[in-house]
Amino acid sequence: MKKVVISFIIASFTIVAHAQDAIQIIRKADSLTKEGNYTEAIALLRNNETLFEEDDELGFMYCDLSFYYLFTKDFKRSEQAAQAARQALKIDSILIVGAEIRLAHALLFQRKINKAEKIYNKLETTYWFDITALLEDFEKLEKANVVPKNAQNDFERIKKRMEKSTMK
Repeated sequence: MKKVVISFIIASFTIVAHAQDAIQIIRKADSLTKEGNYTEAIALLRNNETLFEEDDELGFMYCDLSFYYLFTKDFKRSEQAAQAARQALKIDSILIVGAEIRLAHALLFQRKINKAEKIYNKLETTYWFDITALLEDFEKLEKANVVPKNAQNDFERIKKRMEKSTMK
């Protein structure tokens, strides 16, 4: 019985240590992006994926990864990371919103307009969704000159529509 209890305690400490390590990695990646080092932040998350064991931790990591890929203009990988985040967060519709936003951006920038519009429309009509988070993303992406020239018109059109819906 003692061995079982000790094994359980050791396993519990290991899980807590992994969670703490995962939090540290997320914070470090976030600080790298504040310095404009998106490639380093991506590498940091990718090299430490095994620390993210729970679905919600993994989902948030992939959601961040998707956003960082947008800033490197690797829209396909951004889409893939957003899809992975959606899969990990599928049980919680509130948490999945970040992944949906990132997926819509990645699709828009790849000129998959119909798919992107479908997601933006769904977000716009979700009663608990705060569109200001989406508009903040648009502002960051625009400021960093991420929006491809061939997607600029659709980006502006969607952005204006979202801005109007905040005025309702």
